[in-house]
Amino acid sequence: MRKKLLAVILSLLIPLAGSAAGITPVSAAEQTHSLPCGDIHSSVKKFAKKSRVDKRVYSSETVKSDPYWDQFSGSIYYEQMGSSQRQLYDKLKSLSQRYLTGNATASVMTLDDGSSGYYTDSVTYSGMSSTQAFYVATIFFYENPQYYFLNDGIGYTEPLSSLFWGISEPGTISLGIYSRYASASARKTYTEKYKDAIDKVISGASSYKSDLAKETYFHDSLAKNVSYNGDTDDNNEDDTQSQSAASVFLLKKTVCAGFTKAFSLLLNSQGIKNVGVTSDSHAWNEVMINDIWYITDVTWDQNKWPSHDFFNISESEIRKSDSQWAHLPLSCYYGIRPECVTDHDSSVDAIDLTSTDSSQADTDSGNDTNKENPTIIPVTPSPQEVTSPRPAKPYSFSVKKTGKGALTLKIKTSEKVAGFYIYYRLKGDKVWDTRYIKVNGRQKTFKLSGLVSGRIYQIKAFSSDSKGTLSKGTKIRIIKA
Repeated sequence: MRKKLLAVILSLLIPLAGSAAGITPVSAAEQTHSLPCGDIHSSVKKFAKKSRVDKRVYSSETVKSDPYWDQFSGSIYYEQMGSSQRQLYDKLKSLSQRYLTGNATASVMTLDDGSSGYYTDSVTYSGMSSTQAFYVATIFFYENPQYYFLNDGIGYTEPLSSLFWGISEPGTISLGIYSRYASASARKTYTEKYKDAIDKVISGASSYKSDLAKETYFHDSLAKNVSYNGDTDDNNEDDTQSQSAASVFLLKKTVCAGFTKAFSLLLNSQGIKNVGVTSDSHAWNEVMINDIWYITDVTWDQNKWPSHDFFNISESEIRKSDSQWAHLPLSCYYGIRPECVTDHDSSVDAIDLTSTDSSQADTDSGNDTNKENPTIIPVTPSPQEVTSPRPAKPYSFSVKKTGKGALTLKIKTSEKVAGFYIYYRLKGDKVWDTRYIKVNGRQKTFKLSGLVSGRIYQIKAFSSDSKGTLSKGTKIRIIKA
């Protein structure tokens, strides 16, 4: 999979709706640091000045709603947004619908780093920082997986203002499009194929009545029939389309982002509440069953005989199997992500869809297929999040205060590593903030600034290889910033 630039999404962004939505405002420290995108987050790139063409700014007139495609949208995050964020979200949805059902053609745009790519027309945003706008766009990608042609790229221009002249100009955002879907004629062909593939899966759910049975059916359909694409680092992203549900329904080969979006799309079609969640190296779903939220990770259950080890479990349960912290949500989800605190029990077991007793399809209980067939040895795709050898753990990690709200960190390893992950949080907080430092060596000294002066922090470090696999963590250091 192509290597994406670090997202300029702040580690704990200003809440979407602020106090109006009852979301706790974040501390200053949590608003200052960027997170690595990994292979599942938005690629945020600034447009070159010469690419700022005013005529490409889309007026965002209302596009006629399409009930078929609208059924695949989620709204859990959207409902918690403030007015400015909703306005931008609505513009992005209207823009994307125009590309899905209309004749719009994507344009090649030059970016500030000298690269170029296909992007939609632009929409404007105001009343928020560019970072908040990036966050709204990222949430939009995961709540609207029907827009299969989007590659999670974000091209932007910053808001401009002149105190002297009293003139201000809003910022703009464009969404990246896979090259094969750039033309309207190509999208028309692929949209029909995409629709047919989705309908085929959904039609199989018609014989099941309960949300649990439908969830099981969708989970098993994806886990059995779609393989994990462990070679994406060596392929062109335009070929793998791994950040889109298109890789699931059209190519039958994907990574965690594709599994997550496809699962959301299918659940949304049945009115089953769910959200997609991302960490700095993984993506998964949270699903409401029997009015309780649970974690379901299709990627980790992917198998020709799908397991249900990560089906409707709690956050604490998945931590027991997640030594690499792949399921630690980005701190930007704080306050808006449903909490999964109820442990798994028999009432949310996956339905045994192979049973000849059809009554199971109409109930909210069942049995794990693998538990009933212990002689079956699953053929696992071995996603790198689970099985990659760990890099060397830091053997030396020191933290020293060097100014108000600033710390100097020194880390050493016995072997060459790609980088270091720093996890830090205010003492007493539940959510860890994250900083990635590129190293390509054995040691690094750097400054961690923007912390709340006088407050006590907990800090620990991990080594990382080029694929994002983490080492075991160091012991927690406690220090006053």
